[in-house]
Amino acid sequence: YRGRGIGSRLLTAAVEDAKTLQVNRIFTLTYQENFFARHGFRVTDKSSLPQKIWADCVKCVKFPDCDEIAMIRNGVELGAKKPDISSCT
Repeated sequence: YRGRGIGSRLLTAAVEDAKTLQVNRIFTLTYQENFFARHGFRVTDKSSLPQKIWADCVKCVKFPDCDEIAMIRNGVELGAKKPDISSCT
């Protein structure tokens, strides 16, 4: 199914859901760095990911030698509204 835009549509829908839920950031562990980079994700250090993810990671046969790439997309990039601080002066 590569090259048909299915992954892009699924990821776009997930990002739209994140916007609706006002999620501050979304992340992925992937082997497809270029795909996620095209959608606004950037490579990040695995240690910056929430500790909760490690509950699943410790069960992986590749743990602790994970070869997946950690990527993140932050809230501002998700379209989250910046707080209005104009009245804070």
